[in-house]
Amino acid sequence: MWVKPIKESTKTQHFMLGTFDSWPNNGIALYTDDNTTDNRVYHVLFRGTSASTYSSFDITLACGTWTHIVFTYDGSSIRYYKNGALTYTKSYSGGSISHKCIYLGNSMFNSTPASETDNVCISDLRMYCT
Repeated sequence: MWVKPIKESTKTQHFMLGTFDSWPNNGIALYTDDNTTDNRVYHVLFRGTSASTYSSFDITLACGTWTHIVFTYDGSSIRYYKNGALTYTKSYSGGSISHKCIYLGNSMFNSTPASETDNVCISDLRMYCT
């Protein structure tokens, strides 16, 4: 997807997207804890079907700039691409991360919507499960 974070004045947890319909179900989430900086650090969370297994890492995106980001998972490795270049690879074998729902600008935690949404522009979002 293409994303463009927007700088804000609040410093709190903001979700760009999440597929969890309730933690600890399987899914993916992108969120940030600090919206006040020009270079926003997002936490990327993958949680598989294993009861206590998840993997996370951080990515940095510039506010006010469109950036193309892609995540792939083949059952053993997560790969992160930024503007077409492979930027990060991490081993992970936590099972399926696919989920039937997606919350743009939000997620669910213990069956309750997350309290903060992220003012980020998103374009051309595509999710595939093969």
